[in-house]
Amino acid sequence: MLPFSIPASLTARKQDAIIGLPRYRRKRQFVPTKKKTTSRAKAQPKSQPKSTTPMEEFGAKVGRTIGEATSQIERESERLIHYVNAQLVPAIRGESTSALRKAAEKLQVFADYLDDQKRKQQR
Repeated sequence: MLPFSIPASLTARKQDAIIGLPRYRRKRQFVPTKKKTTSRAKAQPKSQPKSTTPMEEFGAKVGRTIGEATSQIERESERLIHYVNAQLVPAIRGESTSALRKAAEKLQVFADYLDDQKRKQQR
């Protein structure tokens, strides 16, 4: 028992504060609040023309620019792939076969040279 009396008109939180309980040990008082009940139809805002700020306009402009750049990059990459497949691949294949034939001839000459050197050492 406390040596003094606490008036009943005080809230439970104030009573706990007077007693000296730490804040985390105090009673939690539930005070019901009156909620506004509205239907969904009333809660939804009416369609009004949106006012745009300069930042929104800038964002829209940047979005359009990026979209246009993306589509242009896609078109150009398709053209590049078509060019590589139609022009470069056949040319590289043709050049590579002739390069392989020349390399084979050079290797044949080198192999003959090594054989000649081996014969000279054996004599």
